[in-house]
Amino acid sequence: MRDFITAMILVSLLGTPLVSGATPPANWDSSRYILVDEVKPEMEAYCLTVFEGDKVEKFPLKVLSVVRQANPARHMILVIGTDERFKHVGSVHGCSGSPVYIDGRMAGALAAGWDGSIDPLYLVTPIEDMLPIGEGKEKTITHSNTTSYVELSAPLNIKAIAEKAMTDWARSIPHKPKMPLVTNLSPQACSQLSETFSSAGWIPLQAGELAQASNQSQSKSVFEPGGVLILPLCSGDIRMAVTGTVTEVVGDKVYGFGHPFNGIGAVELPMAAGKIHTVIATRDNSFKLGSAGEVAGTLRFDQECGVVGFAGPIPKLIDIAVNVKRFDDPEQRTFHCKVVRDRSLTPRILRSVVLGAALFQGELPQEHAVSYHYNVLLENGRTIEFKGISSGNSVITPAGELMSLAAALMNNPFQQMPPDKITLDIEITPKNLAVSLWDARLSDNVVKPGQTVTIQAALKGFRSEPIPFTIELPIPQDCPDGKYQLQILGSDAYQSFLNRTVPQRFTVVDAQSLLDGFNRVLNIPQDRLFVCLPISQSGLAVRNTELPNLPATRMMVLADAKRIQPMTPYTNFVETSIQTGLIASGSAAIELTVDKNK
Repeated sequence: MRDFITAMILVSLLGTPLVSGATPPANWDSSRYILVDEVKPEMEAYCLTVFEGDKVEKFPLKVLSVVRQANPARHMILVIGTDERFKHVGSVHGCSGSPVYIDGRMAGALAAGWDGSIDPLYLVTPIEDMLPIGEGKEKTITHSNTTSYVELSAPLNIKAIAEKAMTDWARSIPHKPKMPLVTNLSPQACSQLSETFSSAGWIPLQAGELAQASNQSQSKSVFEPGGVLILPLCSGDIRMAVTGTVTEVVGDKVYGFGHPFNGIGAVELPMAAGKIHTVIATRDNSFKLGSAGEVAGTLRFDQECGVVGFAGPIPKLIDIAVNVKRFDDPEQRTFHCKVVRDRSLTPRILRSVVLGAALFQGELPQEHAVSYHYNVLLENGRTIEFKGISSGNSVITPAGELMSLAAALMNNPFQQMPPDKITLDIEITPKNLAVSLWDARLSDNVVKPGQTVTIQAALKGFRSEPIPFTIELPIPQDCPDGKYQLQILGSDAYQSFLNRTVPQRFTVVDAQSLLDGFNRVLNIPQDRLFVCLPISQSGLAVRNTELPNLPATRMMVLADAKRIQPMTPYTNFVETSIQTGLIASGSAAIELTVDKNK
């Protein structure tokens, strides 16, 4: 159901002059369907929907008016429910798609209501607008990406990809219809995902075992007008399913919702019948509490006036297994799930699965550490494997990294590379590993080429004593005399240093460099302290190719401003690191002089 503001805008158009004479769709049957131009106020009507179980029931309605030009070139029918149960619950989220019949013929589908309304008022999308869904030129999903979350003019940035994906999704449909999302995610996981749910227009209903229908309901995979229509976005041990209603069935073609799901055109999403456990009535908004049966078809089209799918073959899904070891649970848990494969939905659903699996036992204590290891097998047979560690921010880091990876793989200008199978191992311990670089000094600020410089560093955590570490860095034998800035870096600062010094290693120019860039970025150890010494060297970088030790004449030719390919100076550096077992933030720069005559 659409929100209150949208519905109010629609009703404000009641005074718009009548526009009639629209041509019926090609598949129109006047004995089965009634045109909106034939509908008059005070006509008796009824709708078919499920209030409990999987039994379709008839509920009487009365036509109040026809809202002309509710949307450009589209009208809607305003009706009110006269059944006592409708009066008790008001407008119900989950009734979207319930077919409305007037004069014995189908007029359309319940599609919008008013949250908080005392009366059960609904706006009906005419069936003449729903029947053409899927009849346009766009018959299948296009695999040429029109949206890219990967910035090609800067080094690969994991956080920027996640932010762009979330922003684009939130604004893709300004007024998303509200739909019940039945899930067995914990309250803690739902709280962390509240922004994701609200931007999608989902009303999360935590239903535990109710999120999956009984075996009896699962064995029934029949779509019928007024029956339950559910989109299982995630199934298995963690479940997330959007609930609506079937409007019409023609052969194996199933119409539903009466409004868009995401409204992005051609899609491939699993769809299922199901059951309604109850209708939960509230003063603000009422909704159906339902659960999905066995996946029994594929949703193919998602447009402004509704959705269309086909019973039978089901779409390919992504397998994900999350193995969780928590300090407060005596056994390791494994969560097996199947997730929709969709450019927009997949990244966010995968993020939800990680949060749901890790927080099944409740929220983490204030002081905690999360170590994790991913193995991501892509549909094309390639593999991305990475591990990391975070502290003090729940499982936001591993969940966000998977979301960014999926968003980039499925939304880049080169090639769609959807994940096929994902395995994640998570271990959660009650430790605070976050520290800051507290102090750093050199054994000697003047050294000869080939000599080893010793760095004494100290890391300090909250309300703890500084922890000393010793790091040794050999100076190259051929290092020219001069003054240099020795860098002591935590992991985040080390990533920033690499982006500045060798951006070509994280520059994306094709599908392979995208995979290489992710493998490099995601495998930077978080529990190490790095020491880097940039050294001037003659050379250039051409996109992501390094050309060190070039003669000056050759550099002049390659760096010609008339060339199309961008050239950047190549900077060589030497580095070392030590494992600290802590996650250090901060950096320090100390001047070091190299003098062969020392």
